Amino acid sequence: MAMRYQSYQGFYSNGPYARYLLQHSLVGSTTARLLHVSQPAGAFPDPPLPEFLIYLGLRGAKRLSFDWGYGRWEGAWHADDVSIAPPHTKTDIHVDEPHEFLALALPASFLLSTIDDIAPGGATSFGELHTSTFRNATVAGYCKQLWRQTSDCDSASDKLSTDCLVLALIAALARKAHGNLPIGSKLSGRPLARVLDFIDDRLADDLSLSELAAVADLSPMHFARLFRHSAGLSPHQHVLRCRMKRAQALLSLTRHRLADVALAVGFSSQAHMTTVFSRHLGVLTSTELGATDCCDPKSPFREGEGAADKAATCEDIAYWADRAPKTNARISLSIKGKLSAVTWTGVLAYLDMCDVPGMQVACVTYETNGMKAGEVVVFGGGYERRGAKQVIMDPCLASRD
Repeated sequence: MAMRYQSYQGFYSNGPYARYLLQHSLVGSTTARLLHVSQPAGAFPDPPLPEFLIYLGLRGAKRLSFDWGYGRWEGAWHADDVSIAPPHTKTDIHVDEPHEFLALALPASFLLSTIDDIAPGGATSFGELHTSTFRNATVAGYCKQLWRQTSDCDSASDKLSTDCLVLALIAALARKAHGNLPIGSKLSGRPLARVLDFIDDRLADDLSLSELAAVADLSPMHFARLFRHSAGLSPHQHVLRCRMKRAQALLSLTRHRLADVALAVGFSSQAHMTTVFSRHLGVLTSTELGATDCCDPKSPFREGEGAADKAATCEDIAYWADRAPKTNARISLSIKGKLSAVTWTGVLAYLDMCDVPGMQVACVTYETNGMKAGEVVVFGGGYERRGAKQVIMDPCLASRD
């Protein structure tokens, strides 16, 4: 069959499944696209397309069957299951129930050059990951975070954070498919100095990873890995730190409005700045953020990104979880207690508080910051109830009491 469509987004927007496409968005400064699709049961053959397609199930089915050129696979399809279709391959998919998924369409040329940067002489595919569905909490978390950022659900997103997230997702898939990846050398002094000067001069701009990589004369993936190895932070984390420092200096020396300071240092809005400060420093209370009245001010919940004035404890979290606000808006929780476990995956940190058989609280964040089980800490972040005995906070900020 001659290729009629040049992209997955074009196929879903203009092809036979157009009515099932809920939303699509461009991902950062890349040419990748992220699609949100809800379909009925049935057969869904796709034409060969020049992209790797990374699927994340949101609402699965009892039976999924597909053949992506690696033999037919058949089985149950669960929420958070991941699957990867290779490029230039006619696919044959059958699903027995209505289903919903996210699909990240990554141009083959972009993805293969990225993999080659981190695994030279590398792979031209994800190997056995193409043969079946699989589960990986890191990959699933990245897909959901990309969707929050690109669909404007996250007021603290920008091109640089999204670009870094795409590369982190590719690296996570490459590690799962091909094992541990080489760390590589550090960024040498002169290129690093050029990048740092460029960031300082252009801090007010919406920087992209490709711009920073070009200053160092490197590919985005190679630059991101070397920068982190040299600076101890990802490019996005470094830029955020610079913006927060400059904002704090301006606020201490001037009487400018918060909105003006936010724009002057590169945040997209006052809400963007307060969200970043709250996540990274935990210094802004609900009063300072102008929280709405969705939540009892005596409770540990706040609407949006605000930090509550009162924190829950392991002793009363079950009580508060049963009384969480009934709203479609994003809700944040604050809780204080002893860490029961700390897990670092190499990409994300999972911090557990409050032991079972009581209500367990898990904080999904980007760094452990040297925290250890037994320390008393405070979690602040997005609230989600998972069953009778678990609360997930994602994204989440953890700080020592």
